[in-house]
Amino acid sequence: MRVVNYEQPENRHFIKDYKLVSKSLVLANLVNGKQTEWTNLKIIWQLTGRKDAFLNYVRKEVRGYLAKG
Repeated sequence: MRVVNYEQPENRHFIKDYKLVSKSLVLANLVNGKQTEWTNLKIIWQLTGRKDAFLNYVRKEVRGYLAKG
């Protein structure tokens, strides 16, 4: 897991790279240090205040990425 502040000049490219419009949770699959795919978990903000639903959504998405190897 890596937390990135996209407001810092050196990280602003993430806004364009991941088409960000606000704070986000992005999953990225790296193979040999190279990104092969990514997903912006867009509905996290709809699940705030609903801890179980939020955690279940994130777990499901992370497990899907981990299953890809």
